[in-house]
Amino acid sequence: MRPVVLIVDDDPDVGGGLRDLLEHEGYRVRLTMTGQDSIVAAEAERFDVVVLDLDLPDLDGLNVLAALHARDPRLPVIIATAVPNRKTESLSQGAFGYLAKPFPHDALLTLLSRALTAGGDR
Repeated sequence: MRPVVLIVDDDPDVGGGLRDLLEHEGYRVRLTMTGQDSIVAAEAERFDVVVLDLDLPDLDGLNVLAALHARDPRLPVIIATAVPNRKTESLSQGAFGYLAKPFPHDALLTLLSRALTAGGDR
């Protein structure tokens, strides 16, 4: 079965581009544009990994991270953001990994693969 990725990004170009990339690589993808929508999505379906922006219109991404981990503490969440200087904070609050935008697509694909391997026994 193909892994399911939740992308949370309020920029439709970025989110849509990531969705296209990941679908091309064989992932099933759900895209949400707000923190609240991502929390609702995670309550309704199971995701194998989340790619989460920190700068969302309604919630800080770290609050979304906390809400996602409250539901499933072992869910791998990769922070992918242009918000500077939040790497240490993100990782200390349980993010699996961190990518600063713009990032090379192969860096995301490598981190996704690692996250899926680490989260595979959830």
